[in-house]
Amino acid sequence: FEPARRGKPLGIWAAVTQLGTVTGPLLGGVLATQLSWRLIFWVDVPLLLLAIMLMYVSTVESRSEVAHGDIDWTGASMLALSPAMLVVGIHLGGTRGWTSPLTLVLIAGGLAVASLFPYVERRISRPLIDVQRFAKPAFLGAVLVAAIMYFIYLGVMYFQSLYMLNVLGLSAARAGLGLVAMTGTTAVVSLAIGFVIDRYGHYVPIAAGMAALSISLFWQARVEPGESLGNLIAPLMLLGLGLGLVFAPSQRAAVNAVAVSAQGTANGIVAMARQLGGALGIGLLSAVFITALGKDVTPGEETPQEFISALQSTLTLAAGLAAVGLLVAVVYLRPRGKG
Repeated sequence: FEPARRGKPLGIWAAVTQLGTVTGPLLGGVLATQLSWRLIFWVDVPLLLLAIMLMYVSTVESRSEVAHGDIDWTGASMLALSPAMLVVGIHLGGTRGWTSPLTLVLIAGGLAVASLFPYVERRISRPLIDVQRFAKPAFLGAVLVAAIMYFIYLGVMYFQSLYMLNVLGLSAARAGLGLVAMTGTTAVVSLAIGFVIDRYGHYVPIAAGMAALSISLFWQARVEPGESLGNLIAPLMLLGLGLGLVFAPSQRAAVNAVAVSAQGTANGIVAMARQLGGALGIGLLSAVFITALGKDVTPGEETPQEFISALQSTLTLAAGLAAVGLLVAVVYLRPRGKG
């Protein structure tokens, strides 16, 4: 698609992606509650086979005329090793302590590999990732925003699920239904925003989305003991609004920042950033949650009051990160006037 017409297909793609997120918790909750949790995994097999078949019969193959050469196994290995070490190190920091030798070695090692990655990639003739692309403010901003969005998305979904199950005492099915307030809103907004960004651009939706995420998380951080699921609906819908405003526009911002021959790589980098952000989100927020509980409380055995107190600290951190995402959008994605 031409740059001026990419918003609609990206909006449809984002909406369909979120429909999977809507139905997943619902179906998984019903299967776990009514039948067996093992069916959550088995039901995916025919769905995956159907997806492979549909892709085979409907997708037209396309290849870049300039892409050739061997796979950058060094870059791929470093890219896999660094986040793995960081995620495990952060998790151990929350459970074993931040001064544990293994925690320090893993975090330091992950940071070292990450810092060496650009140096190595610049010296490879056909690198896995052309790090020069990050010199473009729009591309760098889109990647950072996508990572922050998924850091918040998966981290908050994880902890709100625990809150609904362990504090509110909801069944898995009802907890899945409660999360639809967020995921359903994201799907609807993603579809609608695709028809808007082609005309008005992606900067305003992304900035507004990050602001909505920050406000929603500060709102959720004010949760108190004795509240019901109904008290969560409005802040979760606001969170879904923010996610929907960022999802497709951030993808469009990244793709529009590179040449046509590099668009496949750009899509892959943004997708990778989302997944890395999500993994780090669950890992870091879990570590913050466990640290906030204190050494005298065993995770999983905390009282509702202790859970809520730790959750408030966790969500406040996430809200601050969303505010950083807003700053990133303003600095890197704001349209520059001529001259």
